[in-house]
Amino acid sequence: GAVNSNKNIEIKVFDNFFQNSLLQKIQSLLYIFLIRLFRIGFSIILVITQIKHVKKTDLVFATVDTVGLPLLMLKTFKIFSKPVVVNTGGLCDTLLEAKSALYMKIVSGLLKKASLIISGASFYECRKLSQLLSIPIQRFSFVRFGIDTNYFKPIKQQKTGNYALVIGADLKRDWFLVKQLAEKFHNLKFVIITLPNLISVELPSNCKMIYNQPIPIVRKYIRNSKFLLIPSFQNYHFAGQSTAFRGMSCAKTVIFTKSF
Repeated sequence: GAVNSNKNIEIKVFDNFFQNSLLQKIQSLLYIFLIRLFRIGFSIILVITQIKHVKKTDLVFATVDTVGLPLLMLKTFKIFSKPVVVNTGGLCDTLLEAKSALYMKIVSGLLKKASLIISGASFYECRKLSQLLSIPIQRFSFVRFGIDTNYFKPIKQQKTGNYALVIGADLKRDWFLVKQLAEKFHNLKFVIITLPNLISVELPSNCKMIYNQPIPIVRKYIRNSKFLLIPSFQNYHFAGQSTAFRGMSCAKTVIFTKSF
């Protein structure tokens, strides 16, 4: 569909990739492999399936660097020439933990192709990325993180469910802590929305795993939950922020671990 937000901007939505379970499964496996090897996602299959739409746009906005980096790679190979704006949140963590000069050089080279780099985490991350990647600070912009409060909101007669909801698809989730909590509170059901093969910890029987869920289904689980649990490791940004804000916007209690 297309939404005319004003006279000058037309927004088009294409969700054909998310309706193809085979492509999603392949992308998930590739994502897990790369995130364990290089500690960063690289949604190249998603990008390739949308390249025909990219070529027709005036500007491409990548909401996450896992999409932005493969987009910039294809732009480097002259597959398309449209300007690209990349939003990042947590890339600084990844670069510091990778401890790879080659990886740093590759990411720097790709992001230098972006017209603008936006951080939804903090301006501190903008400054750190500018230093790490040797990109002028003028190429960065900080936009305060937010969620769609009209979409994520309580419904009439919303009931409190009987399960704790855990949502996470990155390496910053403390799954061992989830295991400990599930074992201690064995009468409480835990529903975990994540990616296949991401969790290496064996969780107890009161934990239910759900994979690759679209946003409408995630919202339904949030609304029907007892509370949300976000077990994060230490970060240079607040990991799990979208889940936390979505839960609070739906009038749910959110419990999260301390994170810088």
